[in-house]
Amino acid sequence: GNNLELAKFWASLGDVFILDAFGSCHRAHASTAGIAKFIPSCIGFLVEEELNNLKDLIDIKKRPFTIMMGGAKIEDKLPIIKKLLPKCDCLLLGGGIANSFLKASGTDVGTSLATNNIDLLNELRLLLNTYKDKIIMPEDYVYDGSSIMDLGEKTIIKYAKYIYNSELIFMNGSPGEFEDERFNKGTKAILEILKNSNKEVILGGGDTINATQKFGYKNAFYFQSSGGGATLEYI
Repeated sequence: GNNLELAKFWASLGDVFILDAFGSCHRAHASTAGIAKFIPSCIGFLVEEELNNLKDLIDIKKRPFTIMMGGAKIEDKLPIIKKLLPKCDCLLLGGGIANSFLKASGTDVGTSLATNNIDLLNELRLLLNTYKDKIIMPEDYVYDGSSIMDLGEKTIIKYAKYIYNSELIFMNGSPGEFEDERFNKGTKAILEILKNSNKEVILGGGDTINATQKFGYKNAFYFQSSGGGATLEYI
């Protein structure tokens, strides 16, 4: 939290505060927003680099603009999805995010990770109706018992067509549980397709960066943001 007494103490240790932890910029903590209240402050070179590279996702000049959104909890991603849907040309879904949309559309997702919140499901249903030409969902899956754990072959081929047809692509979150060898094919394939597409690909922090390192695609893309939540909030 933003404990002002703690922030004041930290501020007393220096003359100028340089915030260069982009991944923490969106948090109103004593170590970020707090110190800045008491001494002159500015951003550092990493934050500057992030802002310069992410500006293409704010001022979208390259079209078609495609978003690949994965990850676990729809609750975390819904606000950003609602902001990005009017801006993008298509939204490809994976992971628990896709499961919640599938559930909202009437698909039986079994015991898969998905929201049970009725209000949220109604909101997803509304989005599916409003943006039916933009929201692209998986059509086959890899299962563990009755739980969806990864994208299937048909979906990977389908998503590849959208990616190759794009000029700007933003990926956040993984489309499958790539930490488990049984369920890493979707994430690996999507990253490989993105790498081979020769398009402007921007990756948003967290799981996405872990996956690129795991599969050896560390420097294969236009830009890899060091922020997860920070990247999404900035956009």
